Amino acid sequence: MHIIYLHQYFKTPEEGGGIRSWHLSQGLAKEGIKVTLISGGKTKAVKTFGNVTVYYLPDGYSQKLGFFKRIIAFIRFVWKAYKLMLQLPKADLVYATSTPLTIAIPALLYLWKRGVPYIFEVRDLWPEIPIQLGILRNGLLKALAFSLAKKAYRKAIGIVVLSPDMKPIVKRYAKDKPIEVIPNLADHHFFQSSAHKSLAKHLVIGYFGTFGVANNVAQILPLLTEIDKLLPNQWQFIFAGEGTDKAAFIAEAKRLNLLKGIIELPLTNTQGINTYLHQCHFSYISFSRKAPLLGSGSPNKYFDSLASGTPVVLNFEGWLNKKIQINHLGFYQSASHPEECAKQMVNLFNSPARYEEVCSNCEYAALNYTPQKTVNHLLTFLKSLGIAPKSNAT
Repeated sequence: MHIIYLHQYFKTPEEGGGIRSWHLSQGLAKEGIKVTLISGGKTKAVKTFGNVTVYYLPDGYSQKLGFFKRIIAFIRFVWKAYKLMLQLPKADLVYATSTPLTIAIPALLYLWKRGVPYIFEVRDLWPEIPIQLGILRNGLLKALAFSLAKKAYRKAIGIVVLSPDMKPIVKRYAKDKPIEVIPNLADHHFFQSSAHKSLAKHLVIGYFGTFGVANNVAQILPLLTEIDKLLPNQWQFIFAGEGTDKAAFIAEAKRLNLLKGIIELPLTNTQGINTYLHQCHFSYISFSRKAPLLGSGSPNKYFDSLASGTPVVLNFEGWLNKKIQINHLGFYQSASHPEECAKQMVNLFNSPARYEEVCSNCEYAALNYTPQKTVNHLLTFLKSLGIAPKSNAT
């Protein structure tokens, strides 16, 4: 069996970033399936990782690009990916993972040209989220985006969503298409926990990711202000990340006299994030409150934190918020009362035994999302669709 895997932002563990597609593609290949992955890149290249062949196609994409230049980069990738798909040996299945939403276009074109079915994986709800954020405002573009989303859902043989919150929204457009919830994964073996209690006398909070409109990391500043009142000069906020909002974040932190406890770390890969997490008592996960649907996501940072045994602090509603409260995995920072979250964090920090219990809760929760369980879940879904993966081994 041959699967063409479309992921414009594919990353390896050595690069850092989300490595869900790395684990899924490697897991499928271990079942004897031929996996050809097509991704965007800075230069044209072909690389082999284990039994997975990855084609990198230069698309000119960068997070620093404006909205319309990003659209151009997406379209450039779509066309190059489709042309490459026609040159490759015919696949039995296409697995297309968004975002961007345009990743569905080469899968649709390949379906019409070669009759090969595809599965559409929804990582974020587009176009709903960019509309809530105010990024997508043009009426014609909105209509085109909704039309593409509906087409992508309805032409797919099956749909994978990364959270239970996504399923009812996708179902409104997908009609009777099979939809499977397969959350992100937590690599417990890679992010082995360390003794957080043995760290510094300072309470350390870490954020490792993008500083963008969707993240609005500045939402942590009221929380840091409250923590500073409770633990003056005994806290640190360490971060590693880039994005359009980074300069504004630092400027606002300076205005609030919080820079004294804020430390920027170098950008790093997955191994580096592992090291960074072990320096933290808490991992901060941020989504803009302007777009409540962002809370339906399945962010890598959350699962990496669980796998490393690091309690989570998040600032948005949704399924993960419920998880951390029910399973005692961390705390929720509300918009109106950041002092409540600050008190909870400081109290836990000052109670080593309780803190270690929460760390253990995180590690235990991570076992529900191991890479192998995630791959097995996907294989089971394929079989339910009548796609019985057959080994290419001779």
